Amino acid sequence: MSLHIAGMGWVTPLGSGVEEVWQRLLNGETATAELLSSPLGRDYPVFRVPASALANAPLHPRLRRSSAISRFAAIAGLEALANANLKLDAETAKRTALIFAVSNGGVIYTKRFYHDIVESGAQAASPLLFPETVFNAPASHLAAILGITGATYTLVGDGAVGTLALKMAEDLLMSDNLDRCLVVAAEEADWLLCDAYRKWRLLRSFPPIEPFEQPARGTILSEGAAAI
Repeated sequence: MSLHIAGMGWVTPLGSGVEEVWQRLLNGETATAELLSSPLGRDYPVFRVPASALANAPLHPRLRRSSAISRFAAIAGLEALANANLKLDAETAKRTALIFAVSNGGVIYTKRFYHDIVESGAQAASPLLFPETVFNAPASHLAAILGITGATYTLVGDGAVGTLALKMAEDLLMSDNLDRCLVVAAEEADWLLCDAYRKWRLLRSFPPIEPFEQPARGTILSEGAAAI
């Protein structure tokens, strides 16, 4: 069975859309890191997705109160389908699988959800925030928008989770029940992630917070999404 990539989608700190972002890269443009402040007293440079990159977000009720990571995933996934000149209907959606790959998940809403509980008690747990605390929230939103009611999976892992998602898509497409598979990966940035990764000696803070830490060492977190 011959498989091929029919379309791609991007949501990045340089904007959204494969052609738009690629042209900006060819023009030598680079994203600008902004400082994200932690309540623990440290600042971290991060690459954020600008509001302009979310202009094409669908006006769907599922996204009205959704987390940033869900909006990133929805925009990238829909763009990949548009890039492939494909619009799902009830019949084609039945034969389409969705795989979402993620490492950190919806940290921002998860933090807000548990902060309210810690501050005000269990009765303060918000039913509006809770659905966004689970790893498969972006996949759920995108599947609902596209009308996919069948094979929908969320893979959680390290930096190789995207590769694992592609392999899983290949395995799923060996089935006679599927014609295509949409693979989406997304992440959002938050100070909580920055503090956690710094503890693991993987992240750069600004300014260096210990004598042996150099400004040029460590990773700068970036948020966004990609889909094929």
